[in-house]
Amino acid sequence: MTLKTLLTLMRPLDPMCLLTPYGRRGRVSYLVNVLVWVGFLVAAIAYWGPLTAGAPGAPMDPLVWLVGGALIAGVVGILSIQRAHDINKSAEYALGIFLPGVNVVFFLVFVFLAGDDGDNLFGSPPKDGALGRRGTGKWVPRRPVYRRD
Repeated sequence: MTLKTLLTLMRPLDPMCLLTPYGRRGRVSYLVNVLVWVGFLVAAIAYWGPLTAGAPGAPMDPLVWLVGGALIAGVVGILSIQRAHDINKSAEYALGIFLPGVNVVFFLVFVFLAGDDGDNLFGSPPKDGALGRRGTGKWVPRRPVYRRD
C-alpha cells in the first residue's frame, strides 16, 4: 500500500471529518482511520506520558491517561457513528463499540458488513478510496485506466 493510497483512504485528512458525526464512512476507510488514529494517539500517550512523570520510574500523571483515553474514545466514537450511518443505523447503534466484551463484535460488524449502495437517511454513499468502488454491496477491485497518447 502506497502513501498516496493510505492518504486517499483517510478520506482526505480533513480534521473536520473527525469533529462531526455526520455523513457516511465506508468499511476500508473506517478500518484504516481507526488503526492510524488510535495508533497515533497511543504512541503520543507513550511518548508524552513519561515526560509528565518528572523522575525516571515515577508513575505517569493520571491526567495524561484521562485526556488520552478521552481522545481515543472520541475518535473511535465519531468514526463508528459515521460507519453506522453507512449501514443505515443511527448513532445509538455505534455506542456498542464501547460495551466491554461486545465491542469486538461491533468492530467486526463495522469492518465486514457492506453499507447501503444508494442514498439512505444519512446521505449519499461514501467512496472507499483507491482500493475499490461501490458495486452491488461487494468490494469490486478498481480496473486500471490506460490512456493512449
